Amino acid sequence: MPQSVTIYESMLSEGRNIYFDVEELVAIVRFYIFNNKLQEAMSVCEFGITIHPLSSVLQTKKAQVLIEMQKFDEAIEILSAVSKIDTNDVEINTLFATALVRIRRGNEAVALFDKIISQMEFSGELYDLNYEIARIYMQNSEYGLACRYLEHAYAENKTNYSLIYDYGFALERINEDKKSIELLRIYLEEYPFTKLAWYNLGIVYQKLEDYDKAIEAYDFCIAIDETFASAYYNKAVILYHAEKIPAALDVFIELSELEPYSYIVTCYIADCYEDLREYKEAEKYYNMTLDINPKKADAIYGLAKILLMKAKFKASEKKLEQAIEIEGTNPLYWFALARVQNEQQKIEKADYSYQQAIKYAPFNVYCWLDYSELKFYNNEFSTAIELLNNAKSYIPDNAIIDYRLAAYHFRSGKKRTAVKYLSDALKRDYDSHIDFLNFCPSAKIDKRIKKIIESFN
Repeated sequence: MPQSVTIYESMLSEGRNIYFDVEELVAIVRFYIFNNKLQEAMSVCEFGITIHPLSSVLQTKKAQVLIEMQKFDEAIEILSAVSKIDTNDVEINTLFATALVRIRRGNEAVALFDKIISQMEFSGELYDLNYEIARIYMQNSEYGLACRYLEHAYAENKTNYSLIYDYGFALERINEDKKSIELLRIYLEEYPFTKLAWYNLGIVYQKLEDYDKAIEAYDFCIAIDETFASAYYNKAVILYHAEKIPAALDVFIELSELEPYSYIVTCYIADCYEDLREYKEAEKYYNMTLDINPKKADAIYGLAKILLMKAKFKASEKKLEQAIEIEGTNPLYWFALARVQNEQQKIEKADYSYQQAIKYAPFNVYCWLDYSELKFYNNEFSTAIELLNNAKSYIPDNAIIDYRLAAYHFRSGKKRTAVKYLSDALKRDYDSHIDFLNFCPSAKIDKRIKKIIESFN
């Protein structure tokens, strides 16, 4: 403990007043800041200012303590005043800029940081300062501004691997993915057993949809640390969305051993089993998910789908209503509910559910097709046609819609209009004419229809 601190604490315990010069007071404040005794540091600042009321140094130290206490507005008020007295003081401007960054005024801080940099004479100082400024921005998640200074620091020193890692990480956060890969690869050549670097590399490749390289990076990460749950999760999600369901399931099960109470993981396992048509296991894991989180709507929806496949329509409907209570804007739930209600001939309810599905997913062609079918099979031919014409305002030039319009007109006896829609659809997507023929079996023997279809073959 510095002697000045011993004397100061003795003064307090004995209730005496002792004179300290500014330099001694600054040393005491630094000691308390270093030891995270911020209230004591503030008391020293206030005591010192009563002795030296015109000292900008002590005011600056007080502002530093306020920043450490996260009282940024108070710090800025002090620093704004003292910066007018000592306009080129590096410490004042650094603290002032730091406080601005911490209250999300990072763009205003740039001018102050640049001013500080312009005062530096040696390249070593420039490197350290640019890197320090970048760290300030990174701590506040302002990665774009951080990269501005990391680029300068990297230009001064290309051998600091901490800097290379930070720069690669920050670049990924602002979607400069290719440059991020380049820097992370440089870092990993020197430190190949850094799991976070492999993990971040995997994230970048995943964003670029280079899934094989992403999985390779996550595998390295897992090889280094077999308990790194996030790497397992990202790898499993890639495999799942690539429809490599057995492989995804294996990874999710490994992950569940690390995170047995993760309802996200158990729900994914259930999804995998459902995709593999192992419905008993799927049901087991959906229920397990709901034991952990009763409000996990995806799991309720999963159970509803299994009940629907078992033709347990009432039970499925009840589950879907529960899911909608939790996520009322999810179009998948409304669409499934409409189908279940339609199966039970609850036409009015199905009508409303289809409307909700379309409201939340107006670009989903199958919502429009199913809703129009509901109308068509209930002899509301003109409404069915009107619905699909409305769909075309959201999904123009869609062959499937035109094929269905052709079918509705054909079955309504309007063959000339049916031919027009059929021709338009054949121009766009010949193969999908099967949908038209399935919906209108009698069209298969209609000479004019056969001739038009053959003309596009």
